[in-house]
Amino acid sequence: MKNRGPTSKLRHFRRAQEGQALVLTALALVVIMLMAGLGVDVGYLRYQKQQMQKAADAGALAGAAALVYLSPKWKVSAVADVAANGFIATPSNGITISAYNPPIDPPFNTAPDNFNYVEVVVSQPQPTFFMRVVGGFAVVPVTARSVASAAGSASGCIYVLDPTQAGSYTISGGARLTAACGLFIDSRNPAALVENGSGTCTKATYIGIVGSDSGSENDCFPGAQPVSDIAPFADPLAGLQPPAVPACAGGPPTWSPPGNCSYNPNSGLHCTHSATLNFGTYCGGINASGSNTTITFLSGTYVLEGGGMHIVGGATANGTGVTFYNTVNAGDSPAYDKIFINGGSNTSLSAPTSGPLEGILFFQDRNLPPGYVHTVNDTISGDSNTNFVGTLYFPLTKQLNYTGGSLATAYTVIVAYDLTITGNSMINDDYSTIGGISPIHSAVLVQ
Repeated sequence: MKNRGPTSKLRHFRRAQEGQALVLTALALVVIMLMAGLGVDVGYLRYQKQQMQKAADAGALAGAAALVYLSPKWKVSAVADVAANGFIATPSNGITISAYNPPIDPPFNTAPDNFNYVEVVVSQPQPTFFMRVVGGFAVVPVTARSVASAAGSASGCIYVLDPTQAGSYTISGGARLTAACGLFIDSRNPAALVENGSGTCTKATYIGIVGSDSGSENDCFPGAQPVSDIAPFADPLAGLQPPAVPACAGGPPTWSPPGNCSYNPNSGLHCTHSATLNFGTYCGGINASGSNTTITFLSGTYVLEGGGMHIVGGATANGTGVTFYNTVNAGDSPAYDKIFINGGSNTSLSAPTSGPLEGILFFQDRNLPPGYVHTVNDTISGDSNTNFVGTLYFPLTKQLNYTGGSLATAYTVIVAYDLTITGNSMINDDYSTIGGISPIHSAVLVQ
C-alpha cells in the first residue's frame, strides 16, 4: 500500500495558491480601478485648468489692450473676455473672476511700471468622480492666473486709418518702400493699396488690409504678399496725451542770432538765415527758407499754434529730442496750416527718448475744427541723407506725402489717415534708444 500523504498535501497547497491568486487579482483590480479613476479625475481637472487658463489669458490681454488706449473700462473688458471663453461668474456656479491693475502678486506688483500690467485670476471648485469615494474630496478648487502688459511692442510701424478710400495707401513713380516691420491698412475698399509705375514696390514683414489691393503690385522685392480681409483696427495712438497748449501772448520763445528771423503774431516766425530756436509755443507757426539756412531746434516740445511749419527752398532743419505739436489758434490767419518739410539733404530730426512724448516726432491735434479735418495735405520729405527718427502722427490729415529715411535711421513710425509714398524710403525698427519698445504699444502676455 502506497503512502499518498505528501501528494495530498501538495494538492492542498495548490488549491491554497489558487485562492491566494484570486484574492490578489481582486485586489489588483481594485487598485487598477482606483488608479484609472484617479486618472479620470486628474485628466478632467487638468482639462478644466487648461480651459480656465485660456480664459484668464484672454481676459488679461483684453484688459491690457484697453490700457493701451487708456480706457477706464479695462476691468470690464477683462471680465467680458473671460466670460466669452465660457467662464461667467454667477452665484450658483462658484466661478470668481478677479482683475487687478496693478497686479497684487509678485513679481509685477512691485515692478516700476506696474501700472502697465493687468492680472486676471479665475477660480471655480470642480467636482470629482472617484476622489470623493477614496479620499472624500467631492470638489477640488482650480485656479488660473495670467498677467499681460500694455507696454509690448507692436508688430507694425505703418498704420493707414482711412476706413473707405481707394488708394488710402499709394506708392507710385518708381518709389520703393522697405520696412522692417508691418504695414496695416484700415480701408475696406477693394483697391485700398495701390502701386503704380515701373519699379514701384512695397516690401514689409507683413502687409494687412481690411479691404484688398488693386492687383497692380510689381513685386520688385521678395517679401510678404498683401493679406486681405483682416479685422478693422482703431487708431493705435488714440490714447496718446497731447501736450499743454499755452495761449499765444507776448510773441514766440527767443532765437539766436536775433536778426536772422522775424516774427509776426499772425504769420509766425520767418527765418531766411541760420538760427537756433528755443522750444515753446510759436503762434502763427515756423517758416524757414533758403539754401544757406539751417534751423537748429533745441530739445523740447514745439507747439505750432496756427500756421504749421514750412521748411522749404533748400533750408535744413536739425534737432534732437524734439516734438512738434501742430494745433489751431482762432486768432491767427491761417488758424491752422500744414507741416511742409522739403528741405536740404542734411535734415535730421529725432524724437525725445524719455518723458510723456517719448518717441513722438510730429503730433497732429486730434481736435481740429471740422473745416480742417481731412482737408490738409502734409509733406515730410528728404533724400538719402535725411533722418526722421520718431513717430509721424497725422490722424486727421487728408494725405501725408512721405519720402525720407536713410539706412542709418534707427526707426520711423507712421500713423496717417491716408499715406502716399513719393520716393525711396527705408523704415527700420531699432527702438533701443527708447527702451527697445515701439512708441505704438500692444498687449502681450508676460505670465
